[in-house]
Amino acid sequence: MLKRDFDAEMAKLEKELGEFERWEANNPDAGDWAYVKLAGATVNSVYTGMETILEAVLKRTDPPMEQDAAYHARLIKTAAAATPTRDPLISEELRELLDDLRGFRHVGRKRYGSEIDPGRTGPVLSNAKKAAPIFRREMTMAITALEEALTIAAAERLEVKKAEGHTKKRSG
Repeated sequence: MLKRDFDAEMAKLEKELGEFERWEANNPDAGDWAYVKLAGATVNSVYTGMETILEAVLKRTDPPMEQDAAYHARLIKTAAAATPTRDPLISEELRELLDDLRGFRHVGRKRYGSEIDPGRTGPVLSNAKKAAPIFRREMTMAITALEEALTIAAAERLEVKKAEGHTKKRSG
């Protein structure tokens, strides 16, 4: 994922959080059902945006993962772990926040708004608001490091090709 693609995706999910905050401020008497439905949709959008970014980065750094029932949890765990070729992409704090959002997103997708516990919705939405700036900061560093590594690798490949060209000219 290129930095500009990351910035565009982050702008979308940050806008989503901002829109919810505006709605919440303008609708203090909306009631539990409306709040839970909109908060659930917001958490879904925000988490999905973050997961999209993680997937794009991990496709550049790690072997493909099987997309089974445990895929989404494994994606977060993989991003939080170091490998022989990279440092962790996200902190343990962010891993915990993302895992909470992932779990709630699953509940929100499977239930009607009237079945979702309003007492659970507020803390999860708070975690989404907390996760967004942490995610931006940590993924900015990860993407910058990835782009630098790719630039260095490309320069090294170019040097090897040049050296091979010089060797062929001398031997030919």
